[in-house]
Amino acid sequence: MVDEETVDKTEVYLRYLPRSATEAAIREMLAGCGKITRVWVGLDRETNACKGYAFVNFSKNREARECVMRMNEHPRNYLDGKHVVFEHAKAWDGHEKRRNAEASSSGGGGGGGKRKDATTGGSDGHASGGSSANANGTREGKIRKKQRSKTRLGAKARQRAKKRAAKEAAAAGGGGE
Repeated sequence: MVDEETVDKTEVYLRYLPRSATEAAIREMLAGCGKITRVWVGLDRETNACKGYAFVNFSKNREARECVMRMNEHPRNYLDGKHVVFEHAKAWDGHEKRRNAEASSSGGGGGGGKRKDATTGGSDGHASGGSSANANGTREGKIRKKQRSKTRLGAKARQRAKKRAAKEAAAAGGGGE
């Protein structure tokens, strides 16, 4: 379940967009979902091609919810032959985190471009579709099960191995005298 405070209820995050995706194509794809107030497509500065993600704002929370539910179904979630994933966008909590990060970092400027969220590393203050996971093993609201090592024995197997080693040691020690 996604935390209600960290979700922008009217904004939808699209990931895995094809490089050929444009604002007009996204508007056309989502025309039946409701009134779109804004479409922002992540563009490469050099080639002006889509980076693979976009944010769409709807006028009502209900429209954004229905868009995520309806558009994640099979025939509707394809754009130019590529499977697109629709999610609720995470809310951006302001400039404070960025200011603190900039104050603590030393050296060089640069910058330019859009705002960055210090917690997720995504541009425009939203979670990126990358492989970022936090220390708890959660990723974008989903709890991941810890992977168990295939070479590690269970408790009972360790006990059996310990008993077997003790027997072998006793047999080797008693027979050699």
